[in-house]
Amino acid sequence: MRNRFFVWLACLGLMLVVPLWGLAAATNCPPSFAAVGVNRLKTTLPVYQKSSSGSAELTRIPAGKSCQILGRSGSFYLVKYNGKTGYADQKNMAVQGKASYTALPEMPQENLSLKDYLPKNANGKNITLQGTIHADQKIDHLFVYLWDERSMSAERVYIISLSTPRNTIDTAKLQSQLSLNGVSGGRKTLVVQASVGDQQYTLYRTVLSVRGTVKYPSSITGQCRVSSKEAADSDWRTSWSPTKQKPALTVDIPSGAHPTLLTMEWKVRPASFTVELYGENQRLLSKETKKTGFFCDQYPLSEDVRRIRLTVTGKKCALGTLRVYGPTYDTTSVQQWKPVPDHVDILFFSTHEDDELLFFGGGIPAYCARGVKVAVAYATDNGRTRYKEAMDGLWAAGLKYHPIFLGWHNFKAPSVKAALGDWHKYSGDVQKKLVRMIRQYKPKVVITQGFDGEYGHNQHKAGVQLMAKAIDLANDPTYDPDSVQQYGTWQIQKMYAHRYGKNRITMNWNQALDETGVITPMFLAKEAFDRHQSQHGGFSMEVHSKKYDCRQFGLYHTTVGPDVQKNDFLENIQLD
Repeated sequence: MRNRFFVWLACLGLMLVVPLWGLAAATNCPPSFAAVGVNRLKTTLPVYQKSSSGSAELTRIPAGKSCQILGRSGSFYLVKYNGKTGYADQKNMAVQGKASYTALPEMPQENLSLKDYLPKNANGKNITLQGTIHADQKIDHLFVYLWDERSMSAERVYIISLSTPRNTIDTAKLQSQLSLNGVSGGRKTLVVQASVGDQQYTLYRTVLSVRGTVKYPSSITGQCRVSSKEAADSDWRTSWSPTKQKPALTVDIPSGAHPTLLTMEWKVRPASFTVELYGENQRLLSKETKKTGFFCDQYPLSEDVRRIRLTVTGKKCALGTLRVYGPTYDTTSVQQWKPVPDHVDILFFSTHEDDELLFFGGGIPAYCARGVKVAVAYATDNGRTRYKEAMDGLWAAGLKYHPIFLGWHNFKAPSVKAALGDWHKYSGDVQKKLVRMIRQYKPKVVITQGFDGEYGHNQHKAGVQLMAKAIDLANDPTYDPDSVQQYGTWQIQKMYAHRYGKNRITMNWNQALDETGVITPMFLAKEAFDRHQSQHGGFSMEVHSKKYDCRQFGLYHTTVGPDVQKNDFLENIQLD
C-alpha cells in the first residue's frame, strides 16, 4: 500500500574508502557484545582479512580469550582483537552474554548530504555522500544501513573498515562506491554509523527513493480482467462507484493463477460490501456480506476462485484501489487491518492525523513492538488524503488494529468554547460519542495531547477536556444508559497528557528494537511521519524542544497509584 507514495528519484551513491579489505556487505550488524568467549577451541582462533577461511590471516585469538564483535557477514563475525579487525568463523565462537540493545547515541553531522546524479547506465547505480565527517575520537569503521519501508527491515548493510583510524573523513577524497545493484526500488532510509573504539554512534539519517520498478508483492491483478480500470490502477484517488447499469465490479482470474487474498482500499467507505466467489463454469463457491467500516479491507481467496463479484451498499461509496495477491505476498507491506479488540491496553487519542506522532513521539511503535494492544483514535475529519497518510504512517509504526476515525468537524477555532460548540453543532454530542468509544474498547490507559494545546491549538485543548470528563462519565451508570446497556460502564485506570505539569514522566523513545541499534521507536515514528506528506511544510518531529518535546508527559489520572519508575505508561497496570 505505502509504495504508492514512492517518488522515483535519480539513483544515488555513497563514496567511502575501504583501503584495508574493500567493501563488505553484511546480512546484519549487531552492536558490540560485552564479551565473546572463545572457549570451544583447543587451539587459537584465526582472524581473516575477508569473510572466507581461504583469505589472508590477520591475527589469532588465543583459546579462552575475548574479543569485540562489530558485525556479521554470512557465517563469519567481524571482530576486533588486540588492535586488529577481521573475520572469524562463528561456529568456533561461543558468545557469552547478550548484545546490548541500547540505541546508539547520535553524533549528528550537519554538513553531510547526499549528492544525486544520474548514472550513464543501469548498472552504475550507487550512492554518493558529500561533506566531511568529524568526531572527537578516531573512527575505525563505518556501517551503512539501507532500511526498506515495505519490509520494515535493513535490506542491506555495509561494513566499511578504515586502514587508519581518523577524526576527520573527507568524503570528497574517498574512492570506493556503495553499489545499489540488486537493491529493490522504492523508498528507503539511509543510516550511517561510526565505530569509535568500543563505542558506536549514529552519524547521519536521510530518506531517499531508489529508482526502479516496484511491483506489488506477488500481485496478480495485472493478469486479471477487472471491469473497472479506475479500481485496478495504482492511484487511490481514481475510483469505481456502482451505477444502475453496472451495480457490481467483477474480477476474472485466469486459469493457472493462484489467488489467495483480495484487498480493497476505499475512497469513500461503504455501509457494507458483498463478495461472491465463483469457480470454474461460474459455479458459486461462497457469498458473504461484511460491514467493517474500514478504509482498507481484505478478503481471503482460495486457489480455485476464477471470478470475484463485488457489490456495495451506500449512496456515495467509492472503491479507490483493488488488488489480488498470489500465495507469496509480503504480509509486512500489504496492509491487513484487524478490528480494534473489546479491551485495549493503551488508547492514543489524537486530534488530527499526525498529532499522534508529533506529540506522542515513539509511543505507538514502542508499545506495538512490545505486543501491547494499542488503539489509535482521531477526533477530526481532515479529508481522505489525511486519512490515507495516517493509515500508511500507523502501519509503518507497527499498528495492526484499524484506526478509529471519529470524523468530527475540523476548523480553526478561535477559542475552546467555539471548538466545542462547533463539534456539537456539526458532529452531534461529541462528549457522548467519546464516552461510547471508551466503553466499547475499554482502554486501561489513555494518552492525550496537552491541556495547553501544545502551541495553543483550541481543538487540541477541547479534545483533552472532553477526555478528562469522559474518565468519570464512562464509569457513571446513569450517563447514556443506551451505551451502558450495550457495552457496560468502564473505569480508565490511567490518563497521561502531553507535557502536563504534574506527576511528570520522561519517556525514552531511543531504546533499540533490533540488534542494529538503528531501529528505535523514534526511528519508526519518523518513518511514520514521512508518510504525512501534506504536513511536511509546517511541522517536524521534535524531541528536545521545550514546547513540543514528545517525550514529556504528566499523569493526570490514576486509580493504581503514582508512578515510581516514571518511564512506562503501563507502570502498575496488570495486563491480560
